[in-house]
Amino acid sequence: MAEFGPLQALWGGFATFWSIWQACIMQITPFFVAFMASLFLITTERRGKYEGFLLPPVFFTFGFAISFSLTHSPLFMSVNPVPAWLLKIASGIYILATGVLLFSRAVHLVKDWLYWAGGFLLGITFGIIYMPCISPSLSKIFTIAMQPDSMTTGLLLAFLYAVGLGISLIIAGLVVIGILHTTGVYRRHNASLRKFFSVFLIILGLLNITGYMVYYKSLILKPFIK
Repeated sequence: MAEFGPLQALWGGFATFWSIWQACIMQITPFFVAFMASLFLITTERRGKYEGFLLPPVFFTFGFAISFSLTHSPLFMSVNPVPAWLLKIASGIYILATGVLLFSRAVHLVKDWLYWAGGFLLGITFGIIYMPCISPSLSKIFTIAMQPDSMTTGLLLAFLYAVGLGISLIIAGLVVIGILHTTGVYRRHNASLRKFFSVFLIILGLLNITGYMVYYKSLILKPFIK
């Protein structure tokens, strides 16, 4: 196999988002974008300005990369300390609770540092519930991770792949936020828009608690499967 290093892994995750593989990443894309939009709207509601709303998504990316790399590593899967179904239900409960909090006015009582911690934990849950399709880059990473003498390298490459994916998710979120900001619609309908976007997280939480996430994945992939 040709040399596949950290930069290739980072680029692989980033580029995968902007390719046909986005059909699979749609499992999490609209929900993350809704999370970012909610944060933007909350920040402008509380402060009258939007500076600082990017910190939770950055923490999200690191949480997502950590859980994605660990839960897809051969070592973790062989030890399997907690059943996968239980992890997904627990993740769904946390996502649902986050959505409810963002929907309600109680969100304004939350301290700033809790947004950062909450973003990190939300990233961990997204890494757990995400069922990736095996893109060419991810295939190379998993092949490296399967070798006993390169498991650690594979773990690092999977982490960087997820970071690249997270960067793309943030860019997608910024596009939607840019539309909200440019049109000025968020100034007129801030609370209503926040509630609208937070419902996406509530739906995602319910999909994972009930086990219907697999059907959602099948639905979005069906047009691409012959």
